[in-house]
Amino acid sequence: MSQSPDDIPSDLRRHWSRALAGAGLFDESLQVHPAQTPADTLRRGELAVLALDHATALRELKELDGDRDPGLAPDPWLELLLRAAKVMSGEPDGMLALRTARTEMPAEATVHWVVALAAQSVGALAEAGEAAAAARAGGSRDPRLLAIEAAAVVGVSPEGAEGPGPDDVRRALELVGKAQHVALADEDPAAFAADLLVKAGRPDAAGRLAMAGAGERSLPPEGRQKWHAVARGLGASGRRLTPTGGINVVRALTGRREAARRREVERSLVCRCYGSTGWLGPARQHYVDNHLTVVVPEPVAGLSARLLRCPATAILFLDFPARQITLPVSIGG
Repeated sequence: MSQSPDDIPSDLRRHWSRALAGAGLFDESLQVHPAQTPADTLRRGELAVLALDHATALRELKELDGDRDPGLAPDPWLELLLRAAKVMSGEPDGMLALRTARTEMPAEATVHWVVALAAQSVGALAEAGEAAAAARAGGSRDPRLLAIEAAAVVGVSPEGAEGPGPDDVRRALELVGKAQHVALADEDPAAFAADLLVKAGRPDAAGRLAMAGAGERSLPPEGRQKWHAVARGLGASGRRLTPTGGINVVRALTGRREAARRREVERSLVCRCYGSTGWLGPARQHYVDNHLTVVVPEPVAGLSARLLRCPATAILFLDFPARQITLPVSIGG
């Protein structure tokens, strides 16, 4: 039997929402977060901005702004989020208003994060890259920031330069490679960076980066495969991209690597739940399916997830099969 959001206490839904947001599942975090208090509404607006859902963000934040006492000064955080949502919606002169709101906030990682996401949505590559780098330096771990910074590295050429140099391309591939290492199964940092370059009017830089990535031997096979797909989508020639055996070799290597990971997991089902931050990728499946027990099948709280319990520790987990991630959600677990 599935479980709706209304079946789950609000405090528990907030806890689940924090866990989901911490893992970068912002759409899911927004979906499960309650809307009972003004603080909830502000948090939902923030989550919608992080999820790039400007329609929901505008609805939540405008409601909160409209309920504000006219005699009180505006909340700078609310103002920044509202301006960011308006930029994402395509509002004319939205970036100017966002820059003004930014000056009212401390130079914190979360502020830079919001600015980076808003700026990239309208192709403001230089500003998005600068904000993404500042957010990462402050501790933000959103893999999209790596892709945004990578796009800026190759897409913002110095005055008089014809295009990105080899060092810029290598640096961008390194940044996207880091994002690929932590991305979820349905996320594609390579495509995200390329789309951003195209949106900023730099399809030439996108093509050069994709071709370099598809042939870069230092990248893992699955990373080269992603870049190959991007290059093909941009119209590049497949023959120029995989001179050492083509995409079939990449797939074969990827398959052997996944098989080796599965064999490693299958060697032991000793409980690893206590203190775990969860598991990511296909290699987790054997442990999750054979060690954890199903408490509530999919969907749970409207999410494409199932609720699982460890029989040894009683810790609860939300498992997202399609996104290939399993997260602990027990309070205090």
